[in-house]
Amino acid sequence: MKTSFTSVPASRLTKFILIGWVTLILACISIAVYAQGAADSAIGQGKKHVFATDTALLNFPKTVERYYQAKAFRLSWVEKGHWNAKTAIAMMLLDCVRQFGLDPQDYHPNELLYSRLALLEQYPDSLSEVGRRAFDEFLTDAVITMINHLHYGKFNPFYSASEIDNGNLPHFNADFKLFMIIDAKDFYTELVKVQPAILEYVNLQKNMQLVLGQYILDSYEYPQANVRKMAINMERLRWLSSAKGNRIQVNIPSYQLKLTTGDTVNNFKVIVGNPENPTQTFESTLTRFTAAPDWKVPAEIFVAEILPNALKDISYLKKNRYSIYDNQLKHIKINRRRLKKISQNPAVYMARQSPIDENTLGSIRFRIDDQPSGTLYDHSGKNIFNTKERASSKGCLQIENPERLAKLLLVADGSEGKIKVLERALKDYQYKNFYLKNPVPIAVTYLTCEMIDSRLIIYKDIYQKDAELESKLFGEQAIRLADRRTNQRSIKKNNVKIFRR
Repeated sequence: MKTSFTSVPASRLTKFILIGWVTLILACISIAVYAQGAADSAIGQGKKHVFATDTALLNFPKTVERYYQAKAFRLSWVEKGHWNAKTAIAMMLLDCVRQFGLDPQDYHPNELLYSRLALLEQYPDSLSEVGRRAFDEFLTDAVITMINHLHYGKFNPFYSASEIDNGNLPHFNADFKLFMIIDAKDFYTELVKVQPAILEYVNLQKNMQLVLGQYILDSYEYPQANVRKMAINMERLRWLSSAKGNRIQVNIPSYQLKLTTGDTVNNFKVIVGNPENPTQTFESTLTRFTAAPDWKVPAEIFVAEILPNALKDISYLKKNRYSIYDNQLKHIKINRRRLKKISQNPAVYMARQSPIDENTLGSIRFRIDDQPSGTLYDHSGKNIFNTKERASSKGCLQIENPERLAKLLLVADGSEGKIKVLERALKDYQYKNFYLKNPVPIAVTYLTCEMIDSRLIIYKDIYQKDAELESKLFGEQAIRLADRRTNQRSIKKNNVKIFRR
C-alpha cells in the first residue's frame, strides 16, 4: 500500500519540514563560514598567516595556519581589546593533561607561562605585538595538539603526525574542530568529546582522573607504573575507529572475545598466537561465517597425491573428506570415468577438504575477508580453554563455543529463522555459508589493562609490547625517576608505620 503525505496532519508535517530545513541551514552556515575564512588568503591576493614564532617549534604548523586563515588572521586568545574568556579554560586544560594520560612537555610549558599571560591581560602594552601573537600561536598549537592526541593518539600507527597536519583526513580535523568550539558555551565539554566513546576508554579515563585528581592530591599512595599502564592502553584505544551498535572485540592479553549487542555483552574465551607466532591486531568487519568449513588443497598435493590415490581407490576421497570442483567452483560428482578425465587436465580442477574429526579447526569458521590471518576458528579440543594462559596457537584466533556466537550473531542480525538451518548443517556436517545482512565491526586489540567492576585489572604482557610504547610516551629517564619517587614514598610510609607500632 502506498503512503501518502495526506495521511500526516498538515501541522505536524510542516513542523517536521521546518525543523529539518533549519538544521540543514545551520550546518551549511557553519561549514560555509569556516570555508570562507579558510579561503580568505586566496581571495586576498594569496595572503597567508605570518607567524611570529618559528614554525619548527610548533607541533602542527599547517593546522595552525589553516585555523588562523579561517579566523581571518585574528588572534584567538589574547587579542588586545578582545580578550577571550576561554583562554583561562584552555590553560587549565593544559595543566591537567596528565589526567588524560598525556605528557605536559608536549604542550609548550616553557612558552605558555601564567606570568606572561598575566602581563598580556593586566598590562597590555608591556609586551610587543610580536610577543602577543607568539603567545597566541603557541596556545593555539598546544590546544590543537591536545585535540589531535586525544582523538588520534600521539603514536598512531595508521596516521602519522605529518598526515594529520596536512588535514586531508576526511573524518576529523583539529583546526575545524577548534573553529567550531572556540566560542561554545561549555568549551571544556566540547573539547573532551573528541576522545573515543568506547566503554573501555571511558572507564580508564575516569579512573585516571580519579587517581591523579583525587588519590594523589589526597596523599594516597598509587603506583606510577599503574598510571603509565592506563596511559599506554588509552593511547592504543585512541587508534581505534569509533564503532557504534553491534560489535566484536577480541583482546589478546585477556584471551577474551566480547560480543556487544545493544546493552548486552557476551564473553567468550579465545586462544591466541604464542609469542613466536603472535596474533596481529586489526580492525575490520565480520561479514559471514561457515558451518562445516572445508579447505582448499594446494595444487601440487592435488596432482601428486590425491588424484593417484583416488584412481587406485575411489573411496579414498570420501574417507578423507575430499571434494573436487572445477575452475568455476562447480562441485563435480565423482566416478571412475570422471576421475580419469580430471587426471588428464588437473590444472582446471581443485580439491577441498572438510576437517576430519581430530582436526583442531572444528566445525565453524568466522570469516574476515580482508584479513587472511584474522579468521576466527572453532577448536575441537575443548579442555584447552580451561587453562589460564591461552597463547598457544600459530597466530590464528580460536574460540570456545562458536555455535553460541553464531546464533547470537544471527539473532542480532534479525535472522533467527536461520538458527535451525545452522543446527542441521552442523549436525550433518554440511558445508554452508551464512551471510550477515549487517556486517559487524570487529577489532582485535592488545590491551594490557582494563577496568572491571571499578577495579583496574592488569593482564600479562604476553608479546612484551608495553615497554616500547611506555618509553615513547614518557621517556626512560622520566619512568625511572617516577618509580624511584614511588619507592621512596613507600619506604618512608612503611618506616612510619613501624615506628608507630
